[in-house]
Amino acid sequence: MTVLVTNLVDAGRRYGACAKQVTKTIANPLRPAPLESERVIGFGIASDWNRRAATLTDISYRRRINGSIVHRSMKRNAGVTELIRFNLVWYSMNAIFSRTAILHLMGTPASTSELNRFRLVFSNAGLPSTTVRDIVNTLHTVLDSRHATRIPGYAAGTSVTTLEAIFSKYTPADAQATSNGKTIRTAIATRNLANLDLPLLIYLMRNWTVHGNMIDGAFGSMPRFRTYIDTVLIALSEIHAGASQALLGKL
Repeated sequence: MTVLVTNLVDAGRRYGACAKQVTKTIANPLRPAPLESERVIGFGIASDWNRRAATLTDISYRRRINGSIVHRSMKRNAGVTELIRFNLVWYSMNAIFSRTAILHLMGTPASTSELNRFRLVFSNAGLPSTTVRDIVNTLHTVLDSRHATRIPGYAAGTSVTTLEAIFSKYTPADAQATSNGKTIRTAIATRNLANLDLPLLIYLMRNWTVHGNMIDGAFGSMPRFRTYIDTVLIALSEIHAGASQALLGKL
């Protein structure tokens, strides 16, 4: 198995073990307390989505329903499948940080925002600093690479960084005005991506996948996109692996 699959399977098992541990401590199984129910549900959801992400294979299309065009597309498997896998893994992460009964086992986030909740999970995962550094460097390199793409307001053939292409194409105007949007805008203007740390980069991936299919031109090439999405997936699986181990130890 690949590192990604191993991480997701192991994390899924540990989240399942967390659910079982909580269940064993319920004083009245017929009337569990809200906190107990919240933990069992959250751990169960996290376990299920990680296992689904680990076992996902290439998607296919019904050719009789206009599927031939997308079936022949370069994007049909490599890109779309990995975007779907990312969202499945993110569903699992959301099941953990969105439930206060689980999140507070790890501490208190700086605020109730999704990003700060995710940052708390990330800090508890205990990834080695060298691992984080190498992942961030890979992601920054892709985001800082330049290519020509179609962007509203730019002359045809204008060369921009991948980060600028993604930000312009897949970030709605109201989202561009948020604190995260301003951080990205500053990074684009200065060509300094130092403030785009790993939790933010993963969270931005979540936002970009929600607002549009990132494959279409923003990365300039499929290999560049695969480098990016594969690296993000490995990072998120490492966070799940560490966080699930930490949570199991706190129950």
